[in-house]
Amino acid sequence: MMSPFEAFDRDLSGEERAIVNGLTGPAGVQAFLDSIPYSTDEFYRCPLRVL
Repeated sequence: MMSPFEAFDRDLSGEERAIVNGLTGPAGVQAFLDSIPYSTDEFYRCPLRVL
């Protein structure tokens, strides 16, 4: 059975995988989050939707 992390990685495109693999440590994740526009719309945002 595939782990949730393996399933997530499988569903990423090459470009998305490069972004995720480039997020090194909490500071890298926060820098990425700070670089994307924030929306106050009320709907669920999964990681794949944000990428």
